[in-house]
Amino acid sequence: MIAPLSDDDENRHISNIAYVRWIQEAAFAHAEAGGWGAARYQTLGCSFVIRRHEIDYVRSSKGGDEIKILTWVEEFRPASATRLTRILRASDDAELVRASTEWVWVVLATLRPKRIPDDVLAAFR
Repeated sequence: MIAPLSDDDENRHISNIAYVRWIQEAAFAHAEAGGWGAARYQTLGCSFVIRRHEIDYVRSSKGGDEIKILTWVEEFRPASATRLTRILRASDDAELVRASTEWVWVVLATLRPKRIPDDVLAAFR
């Protein structure tokens, strides 16, 4: 993807908020590619929600740079998962951001945690 100029902040580099948005969008795209988009989660009445982000901003980048985003699920626990994300500048593969996000599987009506179903686990392993 090409980093939009509109994601630059007042210091003329990509805003931290943009990186957080890209981390979330990459997770959604990865889930969708595995057959688990929002509509499918809705049929179960459950979904993943973010409990925690841990983000290291390693280098800056600016709007117009080509960006690569890598994401994968590193670990599952009964009702949660840890997803890792790396954001790189495509021109030199320089690491810009590395992040760890804890996602919790919840019942949408109550937002209470629930054990992740086996078919969801299988899609991400």
